[in-house]
Amino acid sequence: MDGARFNFYDFGPDLDRFARTVLPLMHEAGLRNPEPAGHDMGSAA
Repeated sequence: MDGARFNFYDFGPDLDRFARTVLPLMHEAGLRNPEPAGHDMGSAA
């Protein structure tokens, strides 16, 4: 799987909770890299 799409009922708080609780578990399970390979946050399009 290359990606997933999530919707949140109360976007701000729910996204924060997802980032604090779910993403670390996905990383620990080897399902997510903290930063995708080849991803450069500093480059301008």
